[in-house]
Amino acid sequence: MMPTAQSKNTKKNKSGGKTSSNGAATGKQATETAVGWPMLKPKPKLKAETIIPSQIMTMRELLTEEECKRVIRALDHLRTADGDILRFETTSRTPKRGEAFRYNDRISIHDPLFADTLWAKTGLKTSCEAWLREQGSHRDDDPQAARCWGLNPNLRFYRYRVGHKFEKHFDESVQISKSDLSSSSSSSSSSSSAIQSEMPETLWTEHTLLIYLTGSKDPIQKSTKEEAESQTGADGEPLLRGGETVFYNTPIRSQKRLTQEHSVAASVSPVAGLALIHRHGSECLLHEAREVTAGAKYVLRSDLVFG
Repeated sequence: MMPTAQSKNTKKNKSGGKTSSNGAATGKQATETAVGWPMLKPKPKLKAETIIPSQIMTMRELLTEEECKRVIRALDHLRTADGDILRFETTSRTPKRGEAFRYNDRISIHDPLFADTLWAKTGLKTSCEAWLREQGSHRDDDPQAARCWGLNPNLRFYRYRVGHKFEKHFDESVQISKSDLSSSSSSSSSSSSAIQSEMPETLWTEHTLLIYLTGSKDPIQKSTKEEAESQTGADGEPLLRGGETVFYNTPIRSQKRLTQEHSVAASVSPVAGLALIHRHGSECLLHEAREVTAGAKYVLRSDLVFG
């Protein structure tokens, strides 16, 4: 199946809070060139690390640094059905009423096969399900309980350059088509077919998945703005500074109170290959992507689908 291009589509949450975009389809077709997505390796030692119980967890090295670089390179070679290069689009710097200020570049594509590969081949599925069971959110012994079926095939790629940020907001839950997930399976085995037959018709997202594609593992020394801009990594690119994903201590959704000060509950610095998973929808914590002050932050975004 070809990945399908998506456009940005920011919606206001029914609760009145400020939300992120969900990327509705435009109908354009994007195809991969010779570069393509990387062959993702299994990560047998992958382990979830709880940041806030039932809310936030991370996984180190879900992708290798080389896999991250190849994903970024592949974005330069996605094309529409007409042969045009699928380019990053920059969000408006003037948010609509009720929307959070967001200034970054993005590409959205519909790619069930790559979403399934990311979910099933890397160890993400096993680690997520283990964490959900540990947190009491995944019950194999209860046929009536909602279970996690995989990743939203609507993949969003964000690029935050110097000055880019996404101010305090909530991520909303969206409904997912069963056909999208059932068509994403790369296996034709009888066990895979049985799982697909068990999948309910009504599916929705409950957790945001962010995979940072840039960011150094090593702590960066404090320096002046000029010094920071001149510091480069082994590849000659400026080192990423800023861009932390910061969560606040209460999921207050009243728009009148979004401007109030809240204490920081957790802060996650971008590191290439690090996965961050957090609750969204009605259980979403207020959070933001802080301003990038040097380098560029690339992020792969999807969602965990339940039903």
